[in-house]
Amino acid sequence: AYQQAADAGKESRQYNTLARIHNQMGVLYAYQDLFHESLEATRVACEYYQKANNQTGVTNAYRNMARAYEYLGQLDSTEFYYQKAYQLASSHQNKRTMTSILCEYTACLVDHQRLQEAEEWMGLLSEERIRTDAIVLNSQASIYHQKKQYDKARIYYNLALEDTLDAQSVYLKSSIHR
Repeated sequence: AYQQAADAGKESRQYNTLARIHNQMGVLYAYQDLFHESLEATRVACEYYQKANNQTGVTNAYRNMARAYEYLGQLDSTEFYYQKAYQLASSHQNKRTMTSILCEYTACLVDHQRLQEAEEWMGLLSEERIRTDAIVLNSQASIYHQKKQYDKARIYYNLALEDTLDAQSVYLKSSIHR
């Protein structure tokens, strides 16, 4: 259905609609572990978002490309697109998106044992965010855990869990508990 919608709209100038169609195709491909196809659909979405001058859409497309590249094991491209996404979100002062991108990118760096870089990127967050945001607290705990600083990791994991008590984030809670 998405492909039919994309084909039907090729001559359209409704760039945001076309971008969302291709972005959804990219997400669906990613769910099926078809990351090359996901990248292609997301690239097309990004082009349409750029034509529509939709900076939020471009930012999200860059982040989705970073995710696909990470699954493909192409760390240089992963870093490139996470950094582009962060820079664009930062230039528009989109704090929530900036935090989300930083946490994802930090998790990627931690997974690849690049702890010093992960800490540097986490340092871009405000002290208030580091102390009060469950996702940020979980990322910080992961860094300490990888550095084998288990006492500090435990403190940050517990703070993250406390922060999720009011929120209904089942996925975050399960991630913290592992």
